[in-house]
Amino acid sequence: MPNEERIAFSVLPPRIVHMLTLRYPGVGAYLARNLTTLHEDLLQAQLEIPVREYAGHAFFAGAGNAVLFALLIALVGTLAKADYLLPFLFVPTLLFAASFITLLYQPKIVARKRARQLERFIIPATQQMLIQLRSGVPLFNAIASISSDYGELSHEFKKITNRINAGVSDIEAITEAGRANPSLRFRRVVWQMANALKVGGDVSAALQSLQEEMTREKLDELKRYGQELSPWIVIYMLAAIIVPSLGVSMIIVILSFLSVDVPKVLLAVIIIMLAGFNLFFLDFVASRRPVV
Repeated sequence: MPNEERIAFSVLPPRIVHMLTLRYPGVGAYLARNLTTLHEDLLQAQLEIPVREYAGHAFFAGAGNAVLFALLIALVGTLAKADYLLPFLFVPTLLFAASFITLLYQPKIVARKRARQLERFIIPATQQMLIQLRSGVPLFNAIASISSDYGELSHEFKKITNRINAGVSDIEAITEAGRANPSLRFRRVVWQMANALKVGGDVSAALQSLQEEMTREKLDELKRYGQELSPWIVIYMLAAIIVPSLGVSMIIVILSFLSVDVPKVLLAVIIIMLAGFNLFFLDFVASRRPVV
């Protein structure tokens, strides 16, 4: 993570965080020894930064957030002449933990986004490669044929062709591509290819069975998604339409009996809450939608 780039969830300038990480390398080294999956997450997220350095960034970014927020609480409490000991101790600690954990989890989130982009075209790309192989095209040419027009997936296959052109063996280049990739379906494709090459088997036969399996899995995912939508639609109707409309009507009726005007701020709060719920619900449903 170059120190010119902004560090997410950090109020400190990135140069200060980077300087602290280099000044106290033992902190990052200690954390890296206990974060066994962080190296794989960084590799699959394509973040070219040592594990101990990223762990140090996460720690000092969280510590900086906590310290600055503690100073803000102390300043506000002093000006207001109020007892701020409890929030001074509790809130910065909670903020440090939230910032630290979020930064450590960020590479996994980036890797998952990459996996969704890769799996979007995995079935048609495999189908094209299968057609090429059955037509007598060599494996390298078949891989090169899908090195464009398939988005992020083509970028991964382009790296394989570049490695082979650089003198790396087919098996090694394909195996390395699977090791550094977050998509399970992509890894299955390249591992099937690598295993078939190792034992001298038919690559097209291995890809044929794998493609049929991935197609069945995709259809099952779509069916499950359709089945999940029904209860979520009912929940949405209740939470976003029926309950607010009936609730507002009952509040208006009750307040009219009490000869009390309906506060305008109440309606504004309800509208804001409904807008927030709608945004959350749409994002939640979109996140569960299978990649097609």
